[in-house]
Amino acid sequence: MNNRLYIGNLSYDTTVQELRAEFQQYGQVRDVRLIMDRETGRARGFGFVEYDTTAEAEEAIQRLNGVSLGGRNLIVKEAEEKVQQPSGNYAGGSYVMRDRNYSPSNQGGVPYRSRLSPREVFSGFKPGY
Repeated sequence: MNNRLYIGNLSYDTTVQELRAEFQQYGQVRDVRLIMDRETGRARGFGFVEYDTTAEAEEAIQRLNGVSLGGRNLIVKEAEEKVQQPSGNYAGGSYVMRDRNYSPSNQGGVPYRSRLSPREVFSGFKPGY
């Protein structure tokens, strides 16, 4: 098990000091992080607590999961490793870059166009089929 815990469903008013005080009851806390919104500077409602030992982390999960802090019931579980997302400016993993002039049915080398732009439609442009 990991020594790092995910803490969810936090009140937006919760501070690092409050979180540290709550979790230090169950062991030596190495690090506490509240995740903040870059644009607003406000807490996003979740954070991470890291313990020195796995036993301390397991005890904190058992004792604090579902406990009320700041008027909200905490979600405390083992933190998962962050998955590395592919870089790029597209959403989704199934996007594939393709050559604009390639089509499986286009074996003769004639450029393939699936759609005309508005300028091509109004200028009388005709693709070479």
